[in-house]
Amino acid sequence: MIPVRTHIQIPYTNNGGRAGAVAGEVIAINGQLQVYDGSAFVPVHATSWVDSIELGTVVEWAKQKMEHELREEEMARQFPAFAKAKENYEMIRRLVENELA
Repeated sequence: MIPVRTHIQIPYTNNGGRAGAVAGEVIAINGQLQVYDGSAFVPVHATSWVDSIELGTVVEWAKQKMEHELREEEMARQFPAFAKAKENYEMIRRLVENELA
């Protein structure tokens, strides 16, 4: 799930205890939305890529993403092997991202 917070006066992220932010994570700093691009939080400007995407498309993607993550959380609770595989994947993904940075 992509956390979104508003009315926050200081930088804030809710990344579930993971080390560092996740690409696509959204934060609000002093009323300005910023998205993590994989290396830094960058402001979302009205003249950026947002103009070319219809709101309905974004909302549908967000719904699908949340449903997918909820299914994975449930599978991780039911199947310890799945939880371990997901944990290993996240660790390897972070290592690779650090290597590429």
